[in-house]
Amino acid sequence: MRILFLFIDGFGIGPDDSKVNPIVAADTPTFDWLFKGGDSIVIPTDASQGVKGIPQSATGQTALLTGVQASQIIGRHVNGFPGPTLRKIIAEKNILKQMKAREKKATFANAYTEDYVKGIHAGKIKGSVTTVSVLTSNLPFRLTDQIPKGKAVYQDFTNRLLIKQGLNLPLMKPEEAGQNLARIVKEHDFTLYEYFLTDIAGHRQDMEFAVSLLEELDRFIGQVLSDLDLTETLVVLSSDHGNIEDLSIKTHTCNPVPTILIGCGKDKIGNKIKELVDITPALLSLMD
Repeated sequence: MRILFLFIDGFGIGPDDSKVNPIVAADTPTFDWLFKGGDSIVIPTDASQGVKGIPQSATGQTALLTGVQASQIIGRHVNGFPGPTLRKIIAEKNILKQMKAREKKATFANAYTEDYVKGIHAGKIKGSVTTVSVLTSNLPFRLTDQIPKGKAVYQDFTNRLLIKQGLNLPLMKPEEAGQNLARIVKEHDFTLYEYFLTDIAGHRQDMEFAVSLLEELDRFIGQVLSDLDLTETLVVLSSDHGNIEDLSIKTHTCNPVPTILIGCGKDKIGNKIKELVDITPALLSLMD
């Protein structure tokens, strides 16, 4: 079997109110189908790690991608980039490395600019949890020049942000990018993809921007699901904390996040997931 893990940053389960929740306000047929019981299992997942306060990115993503209660180890929720303690946990326990240890072909589908990768290797740029995971798993970083060849997908899968930076890249429809991600998935046992504009939109509290992003994300995910053979592929969508689902506040939220399971193997692990740290062990159990 194959697994695609879609990590959608800052994507929680919020109020059924279109005035504050763009997930309710947006035209999202794929999400509507998934959340309303289309061939999927939706699990409200506790992002608190048993620690008081508002869940944050560094500890939340570490928990999500390692199965370790990072916030409990640190004693609080940590935002931004992982420090030395979290980096050590990620280096030892990240899901890419654990898939490799099981002799599975694992990859991170996201594209990086060449300058960013050079900065990471030189220690001049702080790496996110996913970046540290790739680095410490000795996996190659996919570069932006691989995007036109369909061999990488930028976190902004339309490439708008890269084009604004001056890179000579095609403006992609969500469906085109979804086709590219599906092709990458078909070549690997385990694929991780990260999208974090949802978290940015949540902090902006801009309903029009958030709705537009979610509608594009919905088209992207819909195409991925359409292109994959779900009798042999499990697609997992989850998040590190809530944010975009409640634009009435500028911060992250304490809401549960959805873990959505679609396709092969979902019934084997659906009852194993209750909080962030359950996801990595559940996925690894399918490969044992």
